[in-house]
Amino acid sequence: MKGKLLPDSHFGCAGYHCYRVCRHTEYGLHSCGVRASIAKGTAQVYVATATYSDSTTQDVTNQVNWTSMLTDTATIDLNGQATSVNAGDTVIQAHFEGVDSNVADLTVVETSVVMWGESINGGNSSAVQAPLTNVQTIDSTGSAFAAVKADGTVVKWGNSDYGADSSVVQSQLISVQTICSTIGAFAALKTESSATN
Repeated sequence: MKGKLLPDSHFGCAGYHCYRVCRHTEYGLHSCGVRASIAKGTAQVYVATATYSDSTTQDVTNQVNWTSMLTDTATIDLNGQATSVNAGDTVIQAHFEGVDSNVADLTVVETSVVMWGESINGGNSSAVQAPLTNVQTIDSTGSAFAAVKADGTVVKWGNSDYGADSSVVQSQLISVQTICSTIGAFAALKTESSATN
């Protein structure tokens, strides 16, 4: 039988987007929260840890009630996964056996792409500027770029001979996680068990 649940139970977030922020008091005590910043259309996973009076801890991520203060900015499911909706700020908190966790600030941001240089080598993206929103990663060959968006689609621009023309595999460029490149070709890693090159 575990000891009494203490009010200093806390949660953190899984992933590199997060870092802890501590506020110190005049008594030398401190409370640590978690701050995260993610792009619109992406998700952030949180974990909850209960601390008991017998010094034991327990992962209660799937047992707590999760809340997001502003659900039009981000929602959070029963497993602690917060999904961004619109740019803005919200607060994530867990509730377990009458105890409220520390709060975590979550910021959702819009992303954009700026480029410059020789047009033939990808310095001009005016033809694809409208779709270049909520970009997660960008990779390049010698003279072309490919941007992976939050929804798993890919936007390409630059020299067609160096990978900017993906018309042969365009229908397969969905659910893309990341892209790698050589000097003249791209390869896309998808959530399915197949790769596109």
